[in-house]
Amino acid sequence: MRGLNRMDGAAELEEFLCLWTKVQAVKQDILDNMNEDLIEWTLTTNNVYSAKSAYDIQFKTRIPSPALANVWKIKAEGKVKIFMWTLLQNRLWTADRLLRRNWDHHDSCCNCDQVIESAIHLILRCPYAKEVWHSFSSTNQLVARYAREASSIVGWWEKVFSHHRKKVEAFQICTTSVYIAWNIWNERNRRLFQHESLPVQRLCNIISDEICLLKEAWE
Repeated sequence: MRGLNRMDGAAELEEFLCLWTKVQAVKQDILDNMNEDLIEWTLTTNNVYSAKSAYDIQFKTRIPSPALANVWKIKAEGKVKIFMWTLLQNRLWTADRLLRRNWDHHDSCCNCDQVIESAIHLILRCPYAKEVWHSFSSTNQLVARYAREASSIVGWWEKVFSHHRKKVEAFQICTTSVYIAWNIWNERNRRLFQHESLPVQRLCNIISDEICLLKEAWE
């Protein structure tokens, strides 16, 4: 009401009182129709929260990725599937990712000590990794070729998985490829955390033994 003394006449005062009356009427109408506030969970039919509905909504907007879904179809141990699922999303804690977060990291690839470590370098481009892949060329040319020609992790995986539907090739190519990648990762961790290293041929023997045991278990 402080502004009333600035009004110059009865007309302005009358307009003010008219506006005031209308504002009060609207305010009262809002108060009369106002319901008590309720907390409702709109993601369920009964509007009651459930942990399942909260979990489901987190994946509602995700873009489906066939490459990721295909990981769970291969013949491999659970830990190897999880490794592949993480690798395909570039979520391995390689040096390049640690560096971006200013976390402690090794300055160069643990397997070759030449360049900073990234997922594609470690698994496919590192000289040590290339030797491992090449070692399988005499018994499995496609495994070695796909690794040699790959320009990305996902592209490599798509070629590897294309053989999944054929029973023999599923083991010879899909399973062999993922176990090679898995053991290259293990070698990196062995060097980084245990300060031990294996020569290429020794690692290849371990890979071959693991695949043979897995094949026997599946048969």
